[in-house]
Parts: sequence; structure tokens; C-alpha cells
Amino acid sequence: MTERDSKIITTFSQRRAIEQAIKALGETTTEEELDQRVAEIANSGEGVLPALINQLDTSNAQIRGGLGRLAQRLPRDQIAAALRRAAGDRTRPERARLTAIMILERFLNEPVGPDLLKGLPSADQLAVTALEEALADIGEDPGILMEYVAQLEAEPLEVIEMTARATAHVRSPGVVELLRLLATHPQPSVARLALQQLGKIRSGEAAAALQSLLPNVPEALRPLAERSWRKLSLSGVNATPPTVVARRVLISPIDSEGGQTLLFLCPFADRLDVLLISILTHDQEGILDIFASAVPAFRLPAPRSLGYTHTIHASRAPGMLFYQEASLEAGLALLAEAVRVHLRHSKALPLVYRCYSRHLWTEPWDQGRTQEAQAGGDDGSWQPGDSVRLLDHPAFQQWRADPSRLEGHRGAPALGEEETIRRWARIIFDDHTLSALAGRLRRMGLWLEAAGEEETARLARWTAAHLHTVAPEEHPFLLRLIELGLSWGRQITGE
Repeated sequence: MTERDSKIITTFSQRRAIEQAIKALGETTTEEELDQRVAEIANSGEGVLPALINQLDTSNAQIRGGLGRLAQRLPRDQIAAALRRAAGDRTRPERARLTAIMILERFLNEPVGPDLLKGLPSADQLAVTALEEALADIGEDPGILMEYVAQLEAEPLEVIEMTARATAHVRSPGVVELLRLLATHPQPSVARLALQQLGKIRSGEAAAALQSLLPNVPEALRPLAERSWRKLSLSGVNATPPTVVARRVLISPIDSEGGQTLLFLCPFADRLDVLLISILTHDQEGILDIFASAVPAFRLPAPRSLGYTHTIHASRAPGMLFYQEASLEAGLALLAEAVRVHLRHSKALPLVYRCYSRHLWTEPWDQGRTQEAQAGGDDGSWQPGDSVRLLDHPAFQQWRADPSRLEGHRGAPALGEEETIRRWARIIFDDHTLSALAGRLRRMGLWLEAAGEEETARLARWTAAHLHTVAPEEHPFLLRLIELGLSWGRQITGE
């Protein structure tokens, strides 16, 4: 074998290895893993560019996204020129040309002229074909669906709307799920199209999708969602819920900054795992974070009576975590409120929530249903100093002034710590902050009452009603919050 033959064999072997690595991008399960694999491929030598061009004809949405990310890591002039040649090559499959155009436009921000579009079908035909291929590739995998929707929503608005309209010409079980996600798109025109299309699908899955959307669309679109759902219901189409639905919910206490975690437990019918949907909510911002994963049932707290408080060892933080066994109605009421707050800010709901919310909203939901805090009786024997007792209760262990809010408000060096704390109280606890804190205390009253701790619940409500009766720099409860925040800050910094 000559040296030239050996080099040729080595080149082909390397290219095959790179192409296999590109195909494996479709098996990644997280954004971080996808980016890491793409970075590794980009450093594989000269064979990367031709291997990328050879894989343009893929039907896998996740691989197409990976090709785009890979293109961003290659020398721009070289990859742009290669993609233009591929896009304009009428001997290549339509899908390969379209993928090249998509990468040029979306990932490289390169203009695409009409010369590259010659010989391609109309945009509407392409949308239907591309959607059929994507749905066949997605199957029932929520991870691939979310990747596809994330890519789709990064496209120009007209492309998203065209895809929503194309669903009318595609006969695939996956159409309902795609439309359900698009119905919570932040752009009203897209959401309206998706709701209208769902209302035309006479299936139990479509009815269930519309039912699950009622708490999750903005007020302006809710009448359309409700009409579409009722129209199917009145025509004899009953909602077919998913096989995996929430059966239990565990609720953490709300903390002093407004954060509260809801754990929805959705058992699988044919296995010992549970789909755990963990949602971090905030009373002023809505949904902050969400995590969904299959978890072995034995790792979760065993079912107990309503109001029971589970104590869980925190793996990444000092102290314990407390979760109350609650009714689904109570958990969904808190979640519905978080969604309302989120949508009031005109923010898009997190994609993971949009995907997994179908497991939660499986019954018709009354929009007026909320968890109202009862007004506590004014116990004349209590004084502001009594409110400090709340902060000794285990459920209040996350109550403290955020140390980061104290930065920049340090007093003059001559001030002692006590006077500095009083000064901070005057600055930090304005009317807006006190009103938010009072709301959180009322929410704690509900949590404590459900746990059977009625006297502590009444004290929490009493404290909420009396935060304004004493100046912040004189209120023992507020001063203690700052002391706890300082102590926590010292633990973090090691001072």
C-alpha cells in the first residue's frame, strides 16, 4: 500500500467517524450535552466540513439543529460558501437543500437569494412535507418535540404561522401535541391559529389538549380556547386524558422572597417509576423554573394524609426541606395563580412547562378558583415582638433578608451593627416590599393551617396585618429578617 493510499483510507475513516458522531447528535438529551458533542466534532479536523454537507439530508430535527450549531463553529467563509453550493445544487435532495438554506439563514444570518430557491416546491408544500417528516421523527418523545419547537420558534413569525396552518393537511397523532405547544406561543397570531386548528380535530386527544390549555393561555385567548373545547364536547367528543396524570402534590412553604416549590407526582401505569414535575413558582414573577424526570417511586416520600409534612434531607444545602402533602386542587390553585402572574408580564411560559402541563390539567379548571387566605382574628394579647417566634419555626427556615439586597446599603463605618440594621430596615422595607411580605405571611398562614398548626397560622396572619403598624426600623420581625440575612451571608462568604 502506497503512502497516498494510506492517507486516502485514513481520510475516509475519519470522515465516517465524524458522520457517525453527527448522527449521534440525535441521541443527546440536553442542550449542554448537544453543545459539548458539537464542540468535540468541530475539533475533529478538516473532515468536518464535508461530513456536515453529507448529513444535510437528515429528517431529524435535533440533528439539523446540531448541524447549525456545528456550522457556527467552523470558518465562516468556508462553511457559508459550501452551504450555498449545496443549497443551489438542484441534483441534491430537496431536504438537503432546505437544511442548507435553514443553516445559512438562521445560524449564520446569511441572506438567501432567489437563485438558491430555484427548483424547490412552494413554501406551503414544503411546510407540509417538512412537518410530516418532523412528526414522524418526533414520535412520542417529549425531548425531541421540545427541541423541534425550540428550533421552530426561533424562525421568523411567518414560518411559524405557515407550520401551524400546515397541520390542517397532516394526518399524524403528533399534530395535536405540536398544536398544544404552539397554542401557548407568546405571539397571539400563532396561538390563535393553533387553537383554531385544535378545535377542528374531532378527537379525544384534541379535546384534552384544549381543556389543558384553559388555565395556560392569556385572558384574551381564553374565550377562543373555551369555545373550541365546548364545541368538541357538545358534538360528543370527550376528552381523552394522557395515560400518565398527576395523582399527588407536595408543596413547600413559601419563602420570604416569594419562592415556593410544587412537586407533582404522576405514576406510570406499567412501571415502578413516577414522573416527577417540580415547579418553582414566584408570587411576583410566575414560573421561575421547572424540572421533569422519571424517578423511582421508592425515592419519593410515601403517601400520607393531607396536611402531613414530609421532612427531606437537602442534598445541596444545609438544613432540611419541608413538603406538605396537599390536595391536587390546592396545588393546581397555586400553579394557576403562578401562570396568571407569569402571563400578566407577557412572558412566554417555559417550554418544559408547556410540554409537561398536559399531565397536570386533566380536569376542567374553574378560573375563579383560588386559595384564599382567611382573615385571622386579631388576638389582642399579641405584640410585634411575638412575631419573631415565627422565624424559629422550621417552616420559616428560608425566611431572611436577601444578603445581596444589603450590598450597597452599608452605613458609615462609625455606625454599630445594631444601628446599621435599623438603617437597612428603613431602606429595604418600603411599602411595596411590606405588601409583598404580608402576602407571603398570609400564604404561610394557609400552609400552617393545613398542617394543623392553627395558632402559628393565626400568628402569621396577625403579623401580616400588623407589618405597617410599627416603623420598619422598630419592627422586631423585620429587624430579625435582616439579622438572619447577614448571618446567612457570612456563612456563604466564610466570614
